[in-house]
Amino acid sequence: PLMGESPYLRGFFIAAGFNSTGMMSSAGAGKAMAEWVVDGEPSLDLWALDVSRFDRAASARSFVVSRTDETVADLFRMHWPYKQAKAGRDVRRSAFHHVFAKAGAVFGAPTGWERPLWFAQNEEERAFRYSYGQQHWWAAAEREAKAMAEGVGLFELSPFTKIDVQGPDALALLQYLCANDIDHEVGRAVYTQMLNARGGIEADITVTRYSDTHFRVISGAATRQKDVAWISRHAADRRFNAVISDVTSSEAVLAVMGPGSRALLQSLSDADLSDAAFAFSTSHLIDIGMVTVRATRVSFVGELGFELYVPCEFAERLLHEITEAGKNHDLVFCGHYALDGCRLEKAYRHWGHDMGPKETPLEAGLSHAVAWNKSGFLGEEALRLRKASGISARLLHFAVDGGRPLLLHDEPIYRDGKLAGLTTSGGQGFRTGMSLCFGYVRQQQGEDRADLFASTYEISVAGERYALMPLAKPPYDPASRRLRS
Repeated sequence: PLMGESPYLRGFFIAAGFNSTGMMSSAGAGKAMAEWVVDGEPSLDLWALDVSRFDRAASARSFVVSRTDETVADLFRMHWPYKQAKAGRDVRRSAFHHVFAKAGAVFGAPTGWERPLWFAQNEEERAFRYSYGQQHWWAAAEREAKAMAEGVGLFELSPFTKIDVQGPDALALLQYLCANDIDHEVGRAVYTQMLNARGGIEADITVTRYSDTHFRVISGAATRQKDVAWISRHAADRRFNAVISDVTSSEAVLAVMGPGSRALLQSLSDADLSDAAFAFSTSHLIDIGMVTVRATRVSFVGELGFELYVPCEFAERLLHEITEAGKNHDLVFCGHYALDGCRLEKAYRHWGHDMGPKETPLEAGLSHAVAWNKSGFLGEEALRLRKASGISARLLHFAVDGGRPLLLHDEPIYRDGKLAGLTTSGGQGFRTGMSLCFGYVRQQQGEDRADLFASTYEISVAGERYALMPLAKPPYDPASRRLRS
């Protein structure tokens, strides 16, 4: 179904596309739509049905016809994990597509963008083989993650959402929308969440200050329409003098990650990339070979690295410069599945799975990203009340103790033999060799994190129980020395 307020037209609400499920879900859908219209949001997390999950290009008649033929038929087929659509493909490609394809990339389009899932070394690795057990691409993703951890890995992040907020009130707008403090020096990147009035997490973002009146907001690829609309609507409602621009398609992005990333880029640049001159969570304009890029030192994989933002017309040249130099630095191309495994090893949350509009930073374990000494931000009152009254569930990070089951989401978690919650996301940590997952676990009034860790946990996967170990720290580089070296 398509539900919610159009991201393109304020006050235009949609409840369509129910097919034969409309009669069965009519009462719940009607209640949710009434809440959406009156309160501005439903009482349930309905991101999976939100019309904003689709890009405008998905409304093209030819796309709708071809994709509908496939999706309606898929209702009666096996619902394979990681299944990739075949219809409506090869519509949105990045500037790096042909180079990656030649290098063996196996592409998927989870958010409309063709992006490398993994890089195959032979035809057997290239073919999709769906399974509810061990995935055939695990070996390729493991090869990529381990090679990156020993040398340099290159990821493409072009599909990630890029929003520019500019104008006299740009800082005031972001200070209102963000729970963390955005008012830092030019060149600083800040990790934060945007909250709703109930304190729930509406967006998980990084905000980089380009100038006194220019900020760049980075969020996930899937939430582009939603995040642009969220910022724009609040700017208009509260009359902030700021211009919000979706610049996702204007820049290509490469992430150069791994212990050898600095040496590789330093061989191509006159800029000082040392830790003293280019600290973690900072951003600078630098030259890489003949190309000027915006380099930001952050990492979603937990390794030393730099994200490079470049206008699309320079993208091919940037990739050429890096790959040529990479021949002397053990450079390996890495796909999206390797990246997801690495973020699980570092306990990095993913919006839409591990957090959403019904969880606050307190439940999600993100209190460190809240500037508690700051006031006046959206959701502050509700968040402070929640902090004072206590939370009833907490997101925990787990490792499977024995076995290597396929972990996805919504697997039951048992605490001391009793059902206590469901997983939110899971997968393989290829650098550690661990099966990892997140899950919200219910807790009683007065219980704290230590009480939860004192319990015994199990997970049920395909009818089989596995022991779970709650992790107090990320299993990969818990002190983040590699990240900040």
